[in-house]
Amino acid sequence: VGFIGVHARWLMHHAAPVCEVQELIVSAGCRGKGVGRELLNAAKRIAETIGSPQLEVCCNVRNCSGQKFYESCGMEWSHKKYIWKPE
Repeated sequence: VGFIGVHARWLMHHAAPVCEVQELIVSAGCRGKGVGRELLNAAKRIAETIGSPQLEVCCNVRNCSGQKFYESCGMEWSHKKYIWKPE
């Protein structure tokens, strides 16, 4: 019904491993039933277990429902991400 991919990497500027949600997918028929929230809570537990100072997730600026979801789960917007695309 759902899948979450969490990646942990050591970042020198945090002096600790930082966890990032790389994918969070819930099948259409299961959305709105708490599956995504439980998956995100599992990612939070992983971050706590390894001593990560934070759990990060990128969300497209046009994905308003995704932003509302993450905020409802206690996450806050704190970074601006820059990208480069080859021509």
